[in-house]
Amino acid sequence: MKKRTNGSRSNVMVRHRARLLAALVATVGVLGCDSLILDREPESVHLEISSSDVSEVWLVTSRLFTETADPECPTAGCNTIIQLIDADTITVSLPFSQSYSFNSRLQFFAEAYPTTLEPATLSMTVHLDDEEWYNDSRLLLPENADGDRETLRFVYQYRDFTPG
Repeated sequence: MKKRTNGSRSNVMVRHRARLLAALVATVGVLGCDSLILDREPESVHLEISSSDVSEVWLVTSRLFTETADPECPTAGCNTIIQLIDADTITVSLPFSQSYSFNSRLQFFAEAYPTTLEPATLSMTVHLDDEEWYNDSRLLLPENADGDRETLRFVYQYRDFTPG
């Protein structure tokens, strides 16, 4: 049986929309910001996760996924749907620091959330080669009545950029 929270449905929707917006900003920032364009294919990604509240997190990583437009959102600027084709889900001790080599798809997905069902602040930093591409620290709330859980998520796909 799921535990009910003391929040109204509209508050849950506001938090859900805020979380989706944060994920969109992170994804758009990674994929479209002019200052974050590599002039070459990256070789490695370095992931760091830390917290002063918890000592372990669940970490989902993937270097093989698809990204499609959300059919429920007909306008531009909506979140995309990530479908993991192959992924690893592990529990890691914090602080966590690891480098990953890119494969031929030049993709990387990482999502982290606490192993406990208590609110906890997590920090995630991601470097592509030696350049910082993502740095976020937030209080993540545990699963709500709808089964949604707040996470820190990083999504990257290399796209060849040819100035117009």
